Amino acid sequence: MVKFLSKSKYVQGWQCLKQVYLSVNHPDLATPPDDALQAIFDQGTRLGELARTRWSGGVFVDVHPFRHDEAVRRTKKLLEDDAIPSLFEAGFTELGVRIRADVLARSEDGNSWDLIEVKSSTGDKPVHDADIAVQTAVIEAAGIRLRRKFLLAVDTSYRFEGGETDVTKLFKLIDRTDAVDALQAEVQDRLAEMHSVVAAPGEPEIAVGRQCGDPYECRFLDYCTQGRPEHPILELPGVGCSRLEPFTNAGLDDIAEIPNDFPLNVRQQTVREVVQSGLPWVSDGLEDQLATLESPVFFLDFETFNPVVPVYPDTRPYEAVPFQWSCHIDRGDGELEHQEFLAAGNGDPRERFLESLLDCLNERGSIVVYSSYEATTLRKLATEFPELAQRIQAVIDRLWDLYRVVSNNYYHTDFHGSLSLKSVLPVMVPDLGYDDLEISDGATASARFAEIEAGGIHGPERERMAVALREYCGRDTLATVKILESLRSL
Repeated sequence: MVKFLSKSKYVQGWQCLKQVYLSVNHPDLATPPDDALQAIFDQGTRLGELARTRWSGGVFVDVHPFRHDEAVRRTKKLLEDDAIPSLFEAGFTELGVRIRADVLARSEDGNSWDLIEVKSSTGDKPVHDADIAVQTAVIEAAGIRLRRKFLLAVDTSYRFEGGETDVTKLFKLIDRTDAVDALQAEVQDRLAEMHSVVAAPGEPEIAVGRQCGDPYECRFLDYCTQGRPEHPILELPGVGCSRLEPFTNAGLDDIAEIPNDFPLNVRQQTVREVVQSGLPWVSDGLEDQLATLESPVFFLDFETFNPVVPVYPDTRPYEAVPFQWSCHIDRGDGELEHQEFLAAGNGDPRERFLESLLDCLNERGSIVVYSSYEATTLRKLATEFPELAQRIQAVIDRLWDLYRVVSNNYYHTDFHGSLSLKSVLPVMVPDLGYDDLEISDGATASARFAEIEAGGIHGPERERMAVALREYCGRDTLATVKILESLRSL
């Protein structure tokens, strides 16, 4: 039985032959996409639909992906109709590859076509050229003459003015013809190799390395790293898949086995010592760091979303728009006060977000955050609302980054190399977590608010989602309260 590839599987094989083997033969071993990743997929689908409106009179080959042969037959018939200026999702099967082309636009001579690949990225990348190159090979093998090959990317210089989205400004066409044509010989060689690999009786032996996260995070990484030691080298600070080679060459896959003379930076040495001793590390400077807090103490967290297609006037593609904040306040009286803001999903929330936040924080005292993101967001808001810039800067000057305090002063083996709030909280505060929440991460919160703003959630469901958003953001700030208490107890 022929094991067909697709353009996405070709890209997987271009990244790693083991990945394409598993994708074709054992797709069940992949880690399923979470809500945040699925939201990215859905956003890409909507972007593709919007991109088609650039070509008036085009015909959509409306055939389900699982009925590919029908799509090929319908495409062949449509290509013979000289009155059709463009095709969307045209289907082809050649060279053992099944593809659906985003856009085929008939050229002025009427005898050739332009191929356009739609991406949600903001510019060209080698992986995009590989994607377009395999489509070119398949389409030309089907006897279709291609004139030019384009990438249709998102233009972040486009500023939305309200009303209808101007697709001529939202997207930019990038001619990749020369680069794609130069790859055609490579495509043939790679296809032969991939077909041989996927037809083999067993998966290729390929060690975890740079290819596991470049250009995309491989969804088979958990499978490929199963059976690893309790504290693998990947848990060392600054060592991702792209920097494993020195350790692999030395035969090291366990932090506990790293010899003392192996070159490590200071932070990595600390992690090794903690793993080898089993004892947490606490710096001598922690107490002095904690002493810099000024009462009352505010614990602050933001949530933002960054739609690829702008939804508010005077915003750009992928511009982060804050829509929610939570703040727990410790005034030193033994009581913990909580204030919050969540946009209603009825228009640009930035001004209401900012004014309510400044009212909450309009006092002295340290403002505890768990990243530099709040400062970044506030600086951007200061440029958008210059009349409030002085008050915003006063807030920025009071920010106290708990993430840096933990990073510079404490490490526990159960962090497993991550200092994210989700990793640190269950170690330092075992009785508090996120498992009981419907929304348990920022990416999902952003996706859910985007659905609310787009009108995709209504009535009681909308109210329930608003409650879930408030619970999640409030949990983030309560988490920082409890982590600080734990640090003080040290």
